[in-house]
Amino acid sequence: MHFNCEIRFLMQCILFLFLLFITASSVHDDLQSIATDDESFKLHLVQAIWRHGDRTPALNFSLNPDDIASWAEGPDGELTKLGILQQFRLGEYLRNRYQDFLPNHYSSNLIYVRSTDYNRTIMSALANLAGLFPPSAEEKWNENLPWQPIPVHSVPKNMDYVLNMEADCPLAKKAQENIWQSAEVLAIMKENQQFIDFLKNKTGLEFLTLHDMVRVFDPINCAVSYLIWEIIDRMKAKSSGMEKHLKFYAYSAVLSIILIELLEKDGQYFVQLFYKNGSTKLEPLELNFCKSPCSLFDFEQKFSGIYIPDWKDACKL
Repeated sequence: MHFNCEIRFLMQCILFLFLLFITASSVHDDLQSIATDDESFKLHLVQAIWRHGDRTPALNFSLNPDDIASWAEGPDGELTKLGILQQFRLGEYLRNRYQDFLPNHYSSNLIYVRSTDYNRTIMSALANLAGLFPPSAEEKWNENLPWQPIPVHSVPKNMDYVLNMEADCPLAKKAQENIWQSAEVLAIMKENQQFIDFLKNKTGLEFLTLHDMVRVFDPINCAVSYLIWEIIDRMKAKSSGMEKHLKFYAYSAVLSIILIELLEKDGQYFVQLFYKNGSTKLEPLELNFCKSPCSLFDFEQKFSGIYIPDWKDACKL
């Protein structure tokens, strides 16, 4: 199978905002009904994608006046105390939102948490779970510590084709290099030469391509197609009865938090999405190709064009 690599592999995005497909609707109150205003909808599955908490710098440049090595947590993008607190409060928020859906106690067949293989994302997941599942009286194992260990799963970075943009994919890297040297990108470089010269003077870096600016802006990107289809396949398994137990699946990787809820009404399944950034209220995300809640069938059909059945084959590994 052939893939248009320049489009499919380089759909880098701040995770799952679906900027090609989504426009955010007006802000609703956090206490809005989980399912919709129609109480005949029943919630069956929640898939959450959250960003790690506040961290130290992961990259540096020679003329940076700040000594990033002086950070107590370490200079390599490590989670800070503020980041731990942010994630703990996010877990408390999820507990409050889904208190009538999720059990009060952790159950391995109902809850699954997946993280990228970075200290900051694994620690973020652990802090989040501490807020989401504080130990009940029967779960307490230490009267002085209101916390219980909950597993967070991961895979090595170079094998993480779902969440890690830096996973080993030679074909994608080659396509990416072609894009950075394309006429369109070089034209953008030329149009912004004054700004690029400013960055050179302030950072001591030589910007040969737009991609080199990652060392200044340190963004977090995501390859979207494989993740979308993992989420869709999980919803299909739940709606067909193949996955009877799972209620909550979380990715600790990027973004603030996106919630993907699977609803059922009269035997038909629907999808609705929400976004929350830090202290802001929860925002419903409206799909511009489908009215919310969107039927699972229509949701799946929209993304059928970017389905990649075998990542290793597509990457020519």
